[in-house]
Amino acid sequence: MQNRQRHMLPSPFAHASSADARGALRLRPFGVDKRDLAVDFEGVPRPLLVTEILELCTERDGDAPPPGHDFFWELTVGRRIEALLALADAGAGVYVALRCPSPECARELELDISLAEVAELQARHGEEEHAAVRCGDHTLRLRRPRGRDQLAWLGREFADAREATREMIRTLAEEEAAALAACEREPEELVLAVSDAMEEFDPLVNFSLRVCCHFCGEEAEHELDLEEYALSRLRRAQGRLLSAVHRLASRYHWDERQIFAVPHWRRTYYLALIDGEENR
Repeated sequence: MQNRQRHMLPSPFAHASSADARGALRLRPFGVDKRDLAVDFEGVPRPLLVTEILELCTERDGDAPPPGHDFFWELTVGRRIEALLALADAGAGVYVALRCPSPECARELELDISLAEVAELQARHGEEEHAAVRCGDHTLRLRRPRGRDQLAWLGREFADAREATREMIRTLAEEEAAALAACEREPEELVLAVSDAMEEFDPLVNFSLRVCCHFCGEEAEHELDLEEYALSRLRRAQGRLLSAVHRLASRYHWDERQIFAVPHWRRTYYLALIDGEENR
């Protein structure tokens, strides 16, 4: 039987594994393993869903075990998004379909963002932990939000986006008392200052693109939820795996155990043979 090396994706975890003697961390593609069928994209809250997928797909070189549950909750939200994007479409990058906001134009615009560009955005401030935010007489130092922060915020109800931002400030501020005082004295100005600072400091979390329409020249800001984009791609990958299982079971009368006992590359080959026969 031909021996084939398992395909692995570029990993955004080099910063974490470089100091770990147990072996470098790697991402295996999503949508090839039986465990990927058990992921519930509809009934699990986003922070839990992201952690589950990253934990499923992260492996370590050699025989050392992969990192534990807490490792993924301690990752910054930006790093978690970067890892999800690496998994989506096996690392093909981000494809965005936009529409010109000008009523006279309204043409569709297409944009491709490579994973290298995503990584460059994420690395713009390196591994800096805090961003300085100036608001009136106050300067606050805010750390990057992490998965565990999202978990803590999960289920909380806020009156509006500004109240949610104020709670984020209280959580992420290095000096909680100063943050609370600033929120009480200059709430509107502080919320705007924090939003601007974090957009620059942690760009993948609240991602936006300023795009100039090449048809009419109209320039506009377009927001893109990168986390939801990646999850939608991974959901489709799961759908393709389900379809592959169905086709192999229908043709060869295998059950799931037998299907997943066959390596992914051989399943792909069998599916190509089925396609060839059906297209004759």
